[in-house]
Order: sequence, then C-alpha cells, then structure tokens
Amino acid sequence: MDIHVKDQHINAPDSKSNTEVIVTDNNEPKEKNFPYFALVVIVVIVVIVVVVVVVFAIFAIMNFKNDDSINQMTLSGITTTTTATTTNPTETIPVISDETVEYFPVYPYGGFSLVDVLDYYGVPSKFSSPDRQAVAVANGFKFEEYKGTDEQNRELVRKAKQGKLIVPSEELIEEIEVKISEESKQEEN
Repeated sequence: MDIHVKDQHINAPDSKSNTEVIVTDNNEPKEKNFPYFALVVIVVIVVIVVVVVVVFAIFAIMNFKNDDSINQMTLSGITTTTTATTTNPTETIPVISDETVEYFPVYPYGGFSLVDVLDYYGVPSKFSSPDRQAVAVANGFKFEEYKGTDEQNRELVRKAKQGKLIVPSEELIEEIEVKISEESKQEEN
C-alpha cells in the first residue's frame, strides 16, 4: 500500500489488496483501483486479431477449393491421367491420358483478356486459330463446345494466372487443324 501525505510518499505493506491509498488535502484516504481498463483493451485487441485470422483462413480455404475445378498436377513434366468436369457436374471429359503435361509459365499481368494472354505466350490468338482452339481443348473444353465466350475465356485466363494453363501437344494442334479444315469444307457445301 502506498500512502501520500502532502507531497510525502509512504510505503506501507498491505497484504489484503493490490490498491493504492492516496490521502487528499482534507486528510481522507481515497483508494485507487488496479487499472483494469488496460487489461480490457489488451483482451479486446487479442480477440479482434483472432477473429481476423480465422476469417482470413476461412476465406483462403474457400478460394483454394474454388481454384481446384480441374484436378491436375501443377508441375511440368508430371505423367498423369486426369479428368475435368465442365459446367455440367455429371459430365466428365478426359483431358490428358498418360502423357507428359507441360504448363505455360504463370501469366504475370492483370486483366482478363485471353487474347493478351495468348499473345504473351506467342500463341496465335485469333479465334479460328488451331493453336487457340487446341489450348482450349487441352484445358478441358470440348472442341465442339468451345465458342470463346467470356466465361470460357475467363476460365483459361484464370488458369494462366495460376500457372495451370496446359500447353497443347503438337498432335492435338494437328487434330484441331484437321477438324477446322473439315468444318470449313462442310460449310462450303
């Protein structure tokens, strides 16, 4: 216990409490309690930090699950057999079958333009290009279903930004060239 008497400080042992006694000018002792306010502030700060960390963790987990719409290994040179689902969850289409998977490097820029992404990689970006069509097919779209819609292109751009955009094989590009040639012949007739 601390006692203050007109500018004098007296230490007196007090085994009962952790309080400070101040003697005022009218000689009446006044107790000063432990500063609980500081303790409350510390507890509130700790609770806020914990809540922020938990919310961030939940958000990160949800984004991780959403980014895994196509189950593929992300390392170049991995031999794998994989399937992907389209917007129809009951329809499964084969993407790769027992061949080495090669991925384009991570696309480092912002934006959502597939043309910009393909130009960055040196792939012809015109919609009718067999290379562009092959990129779409190699990444889970059926040749007949890829129409270059905003949604389809955004999916390909998202994969490019994650480093998950698959480089089409030369054989696939050749197959697409044949299909495009056959389609153009049918349109002429």
